[in-house]
Amino acid sequence: MTEKHKICCFIGHRTVNRSSALTERLSELILYLISEGTRVFLFGSNSEFDELCYECVTKLKENNLDIKRVYVKAEYFNADRAHAEFLNGFFESTVCPANLCRAGKAVYIKRNFYMIDVSDFCVFYYDKTYSPVTKQIKNGQVPHFAKSGTKIAYDYAKKKNKMIINLFDK
Repeated sequence: MTEKHKICCFIGHRTVNRSSALTERLSELILYLISEGTRVFLFGSNSEFDELCYECVTKLKENNLDIKRVYVKAEYFNADRAHAEFLNGFFESTVCPANLCRAGKAVYIKRNFYMIDVSDFCVFYYDKTYSPVTKQIKNGQVPHFAKSGTKIAYDYAKKKNKMIINLFDK
């Protein structure tokens, strides 16, 4: 009987307080997840946290050749062969969830929901005090704060009873 490999996704804010301590904690966590049978790591795009996680997994892949880096698309659904070959230079696989093509502005939220749904572990970089300002403040207006996409994903993972590890927490 073959063992089902576990899956981990990474979701975080666009910017992170990148430090050697965070990198070390992330690397130790990924090593632990590998020891627990995780072999598939899912990545989105557009954030410093994704970049940091990709770098750590790629470095650890040198000694763990059976792990897979998978890019989950939220854009360029009909990209040409050159774009696909470009991605294949960085990832072992690319996934384009079917329901995203017509998602509009919610494409990143739905992409994150997909990653959470298929994952055993959800690694976040989520600052509970962060709220993005969505409208510029002019002439003394009160700023409008939107929900962070990371908060939406974090709340969804909690609702789905996923194993959540938040690296923002000390």
